[in-house]
Amino acid sequence: MKVAIFFEAGNFSGGVYNLSMSTINSLNNKELSDIDLNIVTTTFSNIKKLRSVDVKSEFFPSHKLAERFNRLNKIKLFNFIFKKFKIINPFEKFIKKNNYDLIFFLSPSKYIEYSGETNFIVNLFDFNHRIENSFPEYRSKNNIEEIDDIITTSAKKAYKIFVNTDEAKKDLQNLYNCHSSKILILPYGSSLVNLYESKNNITSFLNIFKKLEVSKTKNIFFYPAQFWPHKNHKYLIDAAKILDANNIEFKFIFCGSKKINFDYIVNQIKLNNLSDKIFIYDYLDDDQVVALYLNCLAVVVPTYVGRSSLPLLESFYFKKTIFYSKDILDPALEKFVNAFDLKNPHDLAHKISEFLDLRSSRAQEKIIKAYDYYSKFLNFKTRNEHVIAVLNDFKYLRKRWKN
Repeated sequence: MKVAIFFEAGNFSGGVYNLSMSTINSLNNKELSDIDLNIVTTTFSNIKKLRSVDVKSEFFPSHKLAERFNRLNKIKLFNFIFKKFKIINPFEKFIKKNNYDLIFFLSPSKYIEYSGETNFIVNLFDFNHRIENSFPEYRSKNNIEEIDDIITTSAKKAYKIFVNTDEAKKDLQNLYNCHSSKILILPYGSSLVNLYESKNNITSFLNIFKKLEVSKTKNIFFYPAQFWPHKNHKYLIDAAKILDANNIEFKFIFCGSKKINFDYIVNQIKLNNLSDKIFIYDYLDDDQVVALYLNCLAVVVPTYVGRSSLPLLESFYFKKTIFYSKDILDPALEKFVNAFDLKNPHDLAHKISEFLDLRSSRAQEKIIKAYDYYSKFLNFKTRNEHVIAVLNDFKYLRKRWKN
């Protein structure tokens, strides 16, 4: 059986890119009986990155043409012409030419709509354009319609869909009438964990940390997130004002690619005279992010979106205290997290102040329990086993009809 693993996310896509790379690296090291895995990507930067870790990939060269075809196909006249002369989308043509039996979309993709009759599996992450859609990044009509089309097609046509929490599964069932048998709950996997375990050298990460501007800073609270409004960096600015007014020693470190809220957050930090309390890295490589995880005091995540997230799971793995949005947190993870009220920055400021004062054995117990939970249920090995099981199930099913 021949499988195309479709890798579309670029390295500024944050957690989606992280998860995609983790999946590729893990599956690339597996010897699967009668399953031929092939990485297909639409960007040269991904080919270069994969080559650097000794993973071969194939470039799909006609992605813009595929997009144009799909736009034209929605016009009745062109749809009639394409059907009459049996003209198919370039992506579908590419899949058929290479005899792929199954496509694994590592992230939601418009190419799902171009895949024709070929079976596919897909990672879906959240449905916030339907739930928490007040933020500008979810308000664009074209963006909402495109995401809706992708998820609707997935719910109807996917062989299997992977989501990361039971709540996400319920959302997919309720919002898109997707049958429960199609949906598998799988934890996120982190390429940072893979990187750390492959190097297995904490000293090298300490040396990387020493080269960062913040290396001499005490009480680092780390927030790795792209600068989207829903990531809610503004809440941490409000909490920082309270902590600073009470002479609490701390430093918030923001790290993430520049999105539509970046300039606003930078200006808010300056306007509130918090430049000495909040430091921004607009981009760090994976080694540097691991170094910050290892050397920060805690991780803080005030997002409005994500019942679970990579920073949450990475905090469990790296044995760090985690402060997380109470309003959206997956109930199964509550006991491992210091949850705070998103409507009240005083709540987070109080919890941070109390944490700095006490450093209690109870906090350490919570860290150990979180790590144990990660090791048992959330590690990438667990995820991989489920993905491979799905591939094997489809391989068996595929033998029911001829090539």
